[in-house]
Amino acid sequence: MTEIVSLALSPTRRTPRTRHRGLVRCLSLLRAFQGGRRATLQELAVELKACERTIRRDFQVLAEVGYPVCHTPESDIGVRGLWWIDPHDH
Repeated sequence: MTEIVSLALSPTRRTPRTRHRGLVRCLSLLRAFQGGRRATLQELAVELKACERTIRRDFQVLAEVGYPVCHTPESDIGVRGLWWIDPHDH
């Protein structure tokens, strides 16, 4: 007879789902920008259900491992900057 083993974690440990959330977001960003898309941090935060600061840190991680992350600065009149990954920039 097959025994069912519980893989429940203690309340103080993060679940595998939360442990890998950053990796999943970074991979989602890469997939979202495959077609040359450009988006604001606000748009990406809503889409990925994370705050803008988290998305900015995810872009920093991607840049640190060699992805060509680009962005336009935010303007003084409140227009948000656009972010993208340039596939032609090595």
